[in-house]
Amino acid sequence: MVLVLTIGDLHIPNRVAAVPLKFRELLVPGKIQRVLCTGNLCDKETEEFLKVICPEIQIVKGDMDDVQSEYPERCVTNVGQLSFGLCHGHQLIPWNDPNSLASLRRFAWRIILFNLAYSKHRDMGVDVLVVGHSHSLKMTETVDGGLIIDPGTATGAPVAYSLEPKRPSFVLLDVQGTKIIAYTYEIYGEDIKVDRVVFERLANTTFQ
Repeated sequence: MVLVLTIGDLHIPNRVAAVPLKFRELLVPGKIQRVLCTGNLCDKETEEFLKVICPEIQIVKGDMDDVQSEYPERCVTNVGQLSFGLCHGHQLIPWNDPNSLASLRRFAWRIILFNLAYSKHRDMGVDVLVVGHSHSLKMTETVDGGLIIDPGTATGAPVAYSLEPKRPSFVLLDVQGTKIIAYTYEIYGEDIKVDRVVFERLANTTFQ
């Protein structure tokens, strides 16, 4: 069993002041083995906060992160028997489109990225894609047995084109072999809503 925190789009301090206290009380050191962050932290202190939760962390660059940051645009990592791809998501055309996300998980980057610098014959070829940018929590199983996870915004930060706050959220994954038990956390007013979803027999597939 490996506990993986998927989190992102914090936008501190540009759009919100801090991670909600209710989440900070839950996200304590010593419980989580991996952190996958979809980017848009926007300050070094937020990165340090995540590293305190768990030093085993992967962070990708969001569209609002410092262009000089050392975060990669995307990365691939393994957790147990499953491979995970991590990307902020603003690079997709159109962004947040289900077909584009499915292609990102399955096919070559050159098909879907607008930046020619990444027009390489390179597949993500992963079982699970973790992506952000929408600020809305969503999990989707693909027809070929994969999984796409958007943990939403951990701070409730609004998207760029709207001043309306979003619902703060993150997703905690319990990875057991090729099975994932996903726990979604969302703040509704004064309460935290936790849902549990089981994804059995995810594809552990090698793509050609």
